Amino acid sequence: MKNAFQDTIRLLEQGLEEKVYPYSVVAVGNRNGEIFRYCVGEVTEDKVFDLASLTKIVSTSTIGFQFIQQGYLSLHDKLSDFFDVPDDKKDITIKNLMTHTSGLPAYIDLMDQCPSPDQVVNFILHWPLAIPVGTDVIYSCMGYIVLAKIIEQIKGMPMDLIFNQDVAQPLKLKNTGFCLQHPNIAPTAIDNKTGRPLCGVVHDQNARYLGGISGNAGLFSDIHDLSIFAQMLANGGVIYGHEFISKRMLQVAVQNYTEGMSEHRGLGFSLKSQRSHPAGDLFSIGSFGHTGFTGTSLWVDKTSGTYVVFLTNRVYLGVSNNKIIRFRRLLHNTIISEIQGF
Repeated sequence: MKNAFQDTIRLLEQGLEEKVYPYSVVAVGNRNGEIFRYCVGEVTEDKVFDLASLTKIVSTSTIGFQFIQQGYLSLHDKLSDFFDVPDDKKDITIKNLMTHTSGLPAYIDLMDQCPSPDQVVNFILHWPLAIPVGTDVIYSCMGYIVLAKIIEQIKGMPMDLIFNQDVAQPLKLKNTGFCLQHPNIAPTAIDNKTGRPLCGVVHDQNARYLGGISGNAGLFSDIHDLSIFAQMLANGGVIYGHEFISKRMLQVAVQNYTEGMSEHRGLGFSLKSQRSHPAGDLFSIGSFGHTGFTGTSLWVDKTSGTYVVFLTNRVYLGVSNNKIIRFRRLLHNTIISEIQGF
């Protein structure tokens, strides 16, 4: 199998040598399942990684899709349907939250500024808008924190239990969850305050402030589980012969709702456009997926159904280590090129 991906292997080893990451794991597959997996550095296939913002699609968006299918939620529901909302935010919709067009700021340091975790929604909703609602994309972790709180309110359960019940169990994910207890978790970074590695503790400070359970970050997983999740997406929402997300729902999720704006966004998903993109140059236009700040990513080619899951902890070498931005593009280019002849 390794002989079929020689350029990919060379590049992955090169990434290790050039300190793009301390180690990494990649999986490549299609609608029928995984066809290639490779570990780089001192790492095993059962290593669990902090997914960072991959949480937004693996957990929050996916649960949102199910709620839409089941009649709990509509894309046109407004924040005012769920909370006491200031006038400037009453018309923000679920679709605005999922497409990052809510106008909510990209980031607020909740740990230093929010009075307490149980006041987080009220605090975010009383923060000034960064731009008017619906005028452009601002990738907002704040919006996904609010979205998760809506999901929790609808279900009457905390997000970690909803994820376990509605996503992990049906997909048979064995090593994926919030506040995960596992013997082989990658240390994400060195904590500036303690000087010790963050291991099993979410790197994102806002998610950490919320007890490790949040809509923007907090999920941990390994390559095996994420390969299953990616195969499900590549196969139109079907896994194990059963429909996990409806074909129509997934079609709606990967539409471009932000034409003419600064980036192309579906519902939760980043969409490949002709601009520079983490999926590289050779994934087809409209391909969908997401990245995570810690170095993780998952992409599905819209035309072929090829998927690539790439797990690293690049921030262990420092949060300013941005070598992965270019490296991802190169990696995806080699994989798409080599898989054509597989």
